[in-house]
This record gives sequence, structure tokens and C-alpha cells, in this order.
Amino acid sequence: MDLLVYKLEPQNTFKKVVIARIPVDRSPMEHAFAMTEKYAIVFDPPMYVDPPVFGILFKNAQIKDMIKNDVNGTTKIHVVRLSDGHVTTLDTKKWSMVLHFGNAYQIDDDTIAVEGPAYENPVADPFGIFTVENI
Repeated sequence: MDLLVYKLEPQNTFKKVVIARIPVDRSPMEHAFAMTEKYAIVFDPPMYVDPPVFGILFKNAQIKDMIKNDVNGTTKIHVVRLSDGHVTTLDTKKWSMVLHFGNAYQIDDDTIAVEGPAYENPVADPFGIFTVENI
């Protein structure tokens, strides 16, 4: 299974072209990604969707019921160079979940800063705030 990174053709924004394929073992809980002028930064967390999202079309289930958590897993960060699709993957060596991103910017040729709130407790439910009990 691959995560696909697309670019839109400037002449026809309905036409998308794959610029990178990121191999993954399962369908990650991918909600957003960060971006600079030159890079897309994709976080691959230990939370995942099982069965993959398209399975919801064939099953009477809500997406929240399909989210699984590998509490011993680590977050991978995939940095995609937009000019040629080259992917560099980093393993953070820790469990974390980032759902949204604020800023992303390149400090120098070797450093990209990404800002976003992270959940770092693998046994807490980051989606618990959306339950009926918390309304």
C-alpha cells in the first residue's frame, strides 16, 4: 500500500499527477500534512484505519470505530521534495499523533521546522473530546 502525493497541473487543476509514492504497511490515520515552498511533510502515526477507509462503503460502521492504535508503534515523518518527488523518511522513535499543522518553514538547507499540537500519550484517546459525554 502507498500514500500518494499529487500535484495539480496549473493548466488544468482537475488533472492531478502523482509526484511521490510513500510505501506504508497499513492505512495511516492521515488527517493533514504540512507544507513549505519546496517540501510536503507527511506524518505517518501509529494510529491507523482498519479496514482501510474504502471499507466503510461496504460495512455499516463509523470511521471512529475503524481507528486502531499501535501503542508500541512510532511516528514516521516522510519529507517529499516537490520538485522531483524524492522522499526522505525519518523515524521519530516515539509514539505521537499530530492531527493539524500550524506553520512549516525551512530554516536552512538541512532543517525544516513544523509546528503543530501533538498527542504523546499512546493510551489516551485523542478523539475522546468528540464523544457525546463531552458535549
